[in-house]
Amino acid sequence: TFHFNFAHVYWNSRLQQEHLRLVRSIDPTDVVCDMMCGIGPFAIPLAKRGCIVYANDLNPHSFAALNVNRQKNKVDGRVRSFNMDGRAFVAHLLASKIHFTQVIMNLPAIALEFLDAFPGQFDHWQGDLPTVHTYCFTTNMDSPDKDVQERAEAVLGAPLTEFRVHHVRDVAPKKLMMCISFKLPAASAYSADKFKDLHSKKPKLAAE
Repeated sequence: TFHFNFAHVYWNSRLQQEHLRLVRSIDPTDVVCDMMCGIGPFAIPLAKRGCIVYANDLNPHSFAALNVNRQKNKVDGRVRSFNMDGRAFVAHLLASKIHFTQVIMNLPAIALEFLDAFPGQFDHWQGDLPTVHTYCFTTNMDSPDKDVQERAEAVLGAPLTEFRVHHVRDVAPKKLMMCISFKLPAASAYSADKFKDLHSKKPKLAAE
């Protein structure tokens, strides 16, 4: 259940099935960075599922509603809430050495632009790079999947090799809402020097 004021925050009940789809795709052991969490349509059910969620929204009304919702849903211990700019939020988590395995970017109008929070920022990262789920719009009706892929790659500065594009819904006759999910590419996540160093380390051959 969610508590909020329609006058101050965004809510669309038609997205409930999409919320459920993504939540079910994330493992209960995952640690989630929810960059534009709103009132918690992903953060709350993910926490109920067992995830630890670092949830952020710049809108103070959304932030306040999120705090009410995590209390009402008894997931206070698994949802850490923040009221920051999305880029600053990611920088804060990385500087604090908080290891997250999934990233959700649920602000379709501009979320792709916020992918610039990631390039070159993971030089001190330990373990696998996170999977990123980015919601966006496209008006390219001929090749919507390719359009979304290429726009994400342009911001990341690297090709995507592990990704999938999901058609969420038709927003208008020539406008689609999409979700692109991908493993953050190493060529983007690490600085050029770090990436070069990682790929120059070849496994040693066993002595004959």
